[in-house]
Amino acid sequence: MGVLKPGTHRRILAVDTGCDGRLSIPYFILRGKKAGPTLFFSAGEHGIELNGVGSIQSFIHNFDPDKVSGTLI
Repeated sequence: MGVLKPGTHRRILAVDTGCDGRLSIPYFILRGKKAGPTLFFSAGEHGIELNGVGSIQSFIHNFDPDKVSGTLI
């Protein structure tokens, strides 16, 4: 994949599920303009509880690499 430029990068993780085939899991790499640590965060859904996923989607939509140091996955 190499070194990513600052900004938002969408990737797909393909997982072999055994006899059923493959599962595709989307993820994003948010790279800040300045060097810094890496942080991983995730969210899921349970019933009608969508707050975690919505929060991450909002963060990705409003991401500004000029205001971030490091990388968020």
